Amino acid sequence: MSLVRAASQQAQLVHNAEVQAVQTEEVSADELWSFVAKKQKQCLPGELEVGACWIGMSLADSSGLILAARVGKHTDDLIEALVVSSEGKTTCK
Repeated sequence: MSLVRAASQQAQLVHNAEVQAVQTEEVSADELWSFVAKKQKQCLPGELEVGACWIGMSLADSSGLILAARVGKHTDDLIEALVVSSEGKTTCK
């Protein structure tokens, strides 16, 4: 495992442990687009690790604190993973 991957996994564990019961009235979500190595139209059909890349984030509106983030292709699975990882981190209903 690379040092960067190990560090990111440890950071995720710390984030999940610390970001609990955040006081906010609303949660918002946003997404960013970028690409990895080359743009999607230049990718071959089997190249799933390169091309278009989306970053989905959920934020506590009152503070701007990032509750959760997910990276991947622009699919329903990415959004579902973001929602699931955001659930239970705030006091709002």
